[in-house]
Amino acid sequence: MTVQKHLAALTAAAFLAAAPCAAPAAAPAAPAAVQQQLDKAETAFNAGRDADAVAIWQPLAETGNAQAQARLGKAYYQGRGVLQDYAQAVQWFEKSAAQGNALAQNNLGVMYYYGHGVAKDPAKSVQWMRKAAEQGLPQAQRNLGADYEDGFGVAKDPREAAKWYKKALAGYEKAAAQGSAQAQFNLAMMYSGGRGVEKSDEKSFEWLEKAARQGYTEAEYALGLRYGLGRGVAKDDAQAAAWYRKAAEKGHTAAAGLLGSRYLTGNGVAKDDKQAAEWFAKAAAKGDAFAQYNLGLMYNLGRGVPQDRTRSIDLLTKAAEQGRLSAQYLLYSLYAQGRNGVPQDDKQASYWLAKAAEQGDPRAEYNMAVRYRIGRGVEKDDAKAIEWLKKAAAHETSASVLAQYDLGSLYLKGEGVAQDDKQAAEWLEKAAGHDYIHAQKKLAALVITGTGTPQDTAKGMELLRAAAEQGDATSQTLLGMAYNTGLFGIGQDPAQARVWLEKAAAQGSKEARAYLERVRDGQKTGE
Repeated sequence: MTVQKHLAALTAAAFLAAAPCAAPAAAPAAPAAVQQQLDKAETAFNAGRDADAVAIWQPLAETGNAQAQARLGKAYYQGRGVLQDYAQAVQWFEKSAAQGNALAQNNLGVMYYYGHGVAKDPAKSVQWMRKAAEQGLPQAQRNLGADYEDGFGVAKDPREAAKWYKKALAGYEKAAAQGSAQAQFNLAMMYSGGRGVEKSDEKSFEWLEKAARQGYTEAEYALGLRYGLGRGVAKDDAQAAAWYRKAAEKGHTAAAGLLGSRYLTGNGVAKDDKQAAEWFAKAAAKGDAFAQYNLGLMYNLGRGVPQDRTRSIDLLTKAAEQGRLSAQYLLYSLYAQGRNGVPQDDKQASYWLAKAAEQGDPRAEYNMAVRYRIGRGVEKDDAKAIEWLKKAAAHETSASVLAQYDLGSLYLKGEGVAQDDKQAAEWLEKAAGHDYIHAQKKLAALVITGTGTPQDTAKGMELLRAAAEQGDATSQTLLGMAYNTGLFGIGQDPAQARVWLEKAAAQGSKEARAYLERVRDGQKTGE
């Protein structure tokens, strides 16, 4: 995940409620002894002592305390103090929400919004958001405003969106002015996303800094992202690393992963593979796929840790199972080639390649097509090969160009598809537009002869020249022949003919060398 994606994910998830930053409707007061325990847990959690907090919340939640249930659900959602478990998070949110806890109601709405631990359900998401919003919870008011703005689970209604945004903003501003770090953080996220307020990276940074200076972990992490990107503040890698460290030392998983990445590259800190591995290990232990992938690479190479390829594959597999595309593609490569301690296994290679292809990776889509064409690790299937080629061809990458060329060639030959010169020319045109030599050369022949496309000898010769100028010996030979004979309207030019034929001959073209000899013999005879 790039830093930009980290920031986008943070903005999207910011409104999963933690502790109230503006008081919702009054809930029954907990007995003094219980409230003391809840406060103790909150202090521990904010200080990064997650396990201590969970140890307090668990028994209280099991005896029916709604606040403890809501906080325990949040711990399961984040994987703090417990293994991340969305289904468990939902169960605790449901118990708490049923008792009217606004935080849990909002969070349950978020779970239905994303489909985390439950089937995605826009209507139920809005239902729970509304319950919390009507109790005065700013996070829920903001979320409900976004639903009305986007038309998620409700009909689009700009007026309703503005109404709920206004309520949320008022709640955040009041609490932020009173020093609530969470309100300051949420206000920063509103300015970051431009929801209910005019988007402003500078104002977002200002509120983030206030919250971070109070030790609010999510704000510390977000501040690291901002310094790393230079959003709302001058880019400063040292500051980014420093804020990541503050959050990571309190147990923030993503911050630990990004701090590990900085030690790996020496970006904002002194390069230190051992430190990188230690921070990746902390995040990986909490299920962070980014960290699992990077730590897997380090174990594979023996970098910062003793080389352990069994451990490496275990970590890469965990990351891949969570949808980490880079891990899926690497596992495909390792199993396909049988290298770095991995046995060659075409079925495993195809399995992981398919996972990456299903995420829309052009390289994976193209290689999946190749496997279906030859039946490697999958049953040979021309229709599926064409399907994957078309998916790969729809992108703008080097793999896409190969897919476009292959489609053109297959349509030209009628292999796996009905022969179709027009389709062939269209796909080759796309690939040739990316200066792909083989496509330029093949398309030149179609254009010159008017096969599947209007005849245009001038365009055909331009394509042939483009391929020749990129060093293609066959194109150089054909161009030399054309100049020698004056075919295709190019105009006879013996000097140019020799130039191109000599270029091709210098690359070992026997055809060019033989033709060049005939040209020279003919010139001598003419004398």
